[in-house]
Amino acid sequence: MSASSDNTQNTAVAPVAAATINSAQKKVVFDDPHAGVGGLQEAEVTRVRTLRGGWRWALVAATAATILLCINQQFTLRFFIGYTQLNTEYFYLLIALMLPFTFLIFPGSEKAPLDRIPWYDIALFIATFASAIWLMMNIRKAAALGWEFAGAPTPVIAGGLVMWAVLMEALRRTGGWSLLLCVLPFTLYPLFAESSWLGPFRGTQSTLDQATAYHVLSGESLLGIPIQAFADTVIGFLVFGTALMMTGAGKFFINIAFALCGTFRGGAAKVCIFASGLLGMMSGSIISNVLTAGTMTIPVMKKSGFRASYAAAIEACASTGAVLAPPVMGATAFVIAQFLNVSYAEVAVAAVIPAALYYLGLFMQVDSYAARHNLAGIPRSELPRVWDTVKEGWYYIFVIALLVVMLLYFKRESHAPFYATVLLLILNQLFSKDTRWTVATISKFLEVNGRTFV
Repeated sequence: MSASSDNTQNTAVAPVAAATINSAQKKVVFDDPHAGVGGLQEAEVTRVRTLRGGWRWALVAATAATILLCINQQFTLRFFIGYTQLNTEYFYLLIALMLPFTFLIFPGSEKAPLDRIPWYDIALFIATFASAIWLMMNIRKAAALGWEFAGAPTPVIAGGLVMWAVLMEALRRTGGWSLLLCVLPFTLYPLFAESSWLGPFRGTQSTLDQATAYHVLSGESLLGIPIQAFADTVIGFLVFGTALMMTGAGKFFINIAFALCGTFRGGAAKVCIFASGLLGMMSGSIISNVLTAGTMTIPVMKKSGFRASYAAAIEACASTGAVLAPPVMGATAFVIAQFLNVSYAEVAVAAVIPAALYYLGLFMQVDSYAARHNLAGIPRSELPRVWDTVKEGWYYIFVIALLVVMLLYFKRESHAPFYATVLLLILNQLFSKDTRWTVATISKFLEVNGRTFV
């Protein structure tokens, strides 16, 4: 979509993110950036596979089931009539639905093909799904009989060993060798805890069966705080962030930033900081922030006189602040809330001042750089008008207000993103002609969420 200061109507264009100068109208044209730039997608930046055909529809179906399970759990809708689902069963259902796709989306090595799925990745997919379902079927009995301490039957231990192995491989593929080498020694520690070379770090040693049972059946390892935070809170906020981007919020936030900050000294870089901050408040994702705001603001910064390397550095710093900026922060914030046994709203409120200081520091640095190099702002005639931009996306303000009220006043952090998403979709269907959702949009929405969950 395009936005100019003398035209409030959106023009349908190819879904390519860019920030260019329209030589005919002398206006800055801001296209909807969510699809990437010049055909470049997030999958290409992070070198992951784009699923097609039956695998894509499997991901869409698994994502829909994941969201419905989360809604059922958070709102106590009792989808399973006559059956009370344990939290641990719910966690394993989510693992069974999402974890197997790690091996389809993330290739095993740099040489692994991206245009097809090798047989060994399909084998890992099946092994992960089967072990998760097997453990889910036994987790209720494990809780009743205390298998995590008393010892589990051999078939359950076998399923646990498979889960342990595929988890480590999934960690390597998504986080790299450095993260795996940080985590793996701690998962193996119980097996050699009494070794003399550990010195003051010696502890009570466990057998392989005992360690496996503890990892996959207790609430302290695989089913610990991270999966609890993901299942209870993170899913809803990820759904909300994706819905915002797919209703055109990225374009709205970036145009607001250009309208408010574009004319200042070094305005292009300040727009970059402001836009990345606004987008980060809603997405909490560094990569999507760079792809959304960076592909627009970096070309404008270069045209305004900023060095290419400096423009890229400003975008990187501004996008990194996404994990600090409430109300939708990085995943670590949800883990902090779960670990400290406080509400996510308390964590978000505590992050307001650090996030504000972070972006204030960036503003001051950019302003000093612009002053030293005599870098002017963008002429007002080339920028969107504030009022025109607000008229196009006023309902985003109401949606964000609802989210904040639900978080701070009603203290319903697990419900807030779902209410905000429903309101957003209703208002978008009623008041937006260009971004109304179709069946194809819903399918894409589920696919994007699925990749994010994985």
